[in-house]
Amino acid sequence: MPRKTFLYIMVSTLDQQNGAESQARAPLEWCSRNSITEYEIFTDHGVSGAKESRPALD
Repeated sequence: MPRKTFLYIMVSTLDQQNGAESQARAPLEWCSRNSITEYEIFTDHGVSGAKESRPALD
């Protein structure tokens, strides 16, 4: 049975250049190197890492 793979991308400020796309690059490359073709991406924009709530995951 295949494992479920979830990627969580958080961009804390809207000013970060390339935002979520650049943050997702490394985990997507990891999936590729490990032959993981089925995954789900959760993305939060403008959410501080200091906050406990993660809207994309709540």
